[in-house]
Amino acid sequence: MTTIIPCAKKEMQAEIQQRTIEEMHTQIPQLTQAMQGMIFQRNDALAEEHDEEQSDHDDDANPFDVLRGNQNVAQPVQLNE
Repeated sequence: MTTIIPCAKKEMQAEIQQRTIEEMHTQIPQLTQAMQGMIFQRNDALAEEHDEEQSDHDDDANPFDVLRGNQNVAQPVQLNE
């Protein structure tokens, strides 16, 4: 039966922690790239949704907006008191 010396056990734990940290460091750029891809896709989807909503609002536009340019022609009536 092999007995592990406490000092050797601590070294093994340190090696495991070091290996885990190194693996995490290699995964961080991959995770960052994946997140950026997801954000790009989300922004694309939101832009398309906004365009669709805008076209829906264009259909509901005020038909009298065309007359707003003629506001200077019709002056409000002022009453003399």
